[in-house]
Amino acid sequence: MGYAHRQGVVHRDVKPSNILRAEDTWALLTDFGLAKIRTPGRQLTRSGIGMGTPDYMAPEQAQDLPVDGRGDDIGFRCAR
Repeated sequence: MGYAHRQGVVHRDVKPSNILRAEDTWALLTDFGLAKIRTPGRQLTRSGIGMGTPDYMAPEQAQDLPVDGRGDDIGFRCAR
């Protein structure tokens, strides 16, 4: 997730079913279908549409406010 954030990508749907784990050795974040690219002029999904899994959303995402990697961190902590 840190790598994605450094590339300007916000996942926006971090939840247990999107984290693959192999015992306790590694974890892989999957399903970037709702991701948002925070690079000017580039976009994967439309703004102004409520998307994501409500139980794992950051409050600003649920209110359709601008999001950044901190919202993914909230979803990750809830998914643990």
